[in-house]
Amino acid sequence: MGASLEFLLGGTPVDGLVIGAGVLTNALASSTVEENGVEISNKGEFSLGSLVGFVNYYFNPEQGFHAQALLGLASGTLTIDPVDPPPPFGCGNPIDGPKKTCGDASGFLVGAGVGWEGWVGKQWSIGGHLRFVYAGMAHNYTYDNVIDNTKVDIAEKYQFFSIIPAFIVTYH
Repeated sequence: MGASLEFLLGGTPVDGLVIGAGVLTNALASSTVEENGVEISNKGEFSLGSLVGFVNYYFNPEQGFHAQALLGLASGTLTIDPVDPPPPFGCGNPIDGPKKTCGDASGFLVGAGVGWEGWVGKQWSIGGHLRFVYAGMAHNYTYDNVIDNTKVDIAEKYQFFSIIPAFIVTYH
């Protein structure tokens, strides 16, 4: 379960086609991280921020049904509770304290969706939208193992997939 907030701004070069850019944010209450090839599920928090370009195509602009495609850059941060059993190093190890922010990962985001809007004024419409979003991100760092005073290279991979229903308000 999570929350999503976004702001998209675009223009209409031809009837029915909107091209623009924006910011997407998502927060999830649970997530999974892959660290050095081992998948770790937890009850931590994952936050995602994205800068995206988008295209909306209105099949009939007067009737409001449309499709959307997104492509952009993503940045994610994972904050987790210690896992049981703990990994020998890295994210989730209790040596690092009760909660650990596992670093900022970066990568890409793609999305697609469909929606419908109805006119409520001369320039305003409201409606609903259903979007599928995938973000793949990676974070590599060196972990200082305090037990045996060694350094360990860590490779974390974050994958975010969400189906996002949304209420939308559009000014045309």
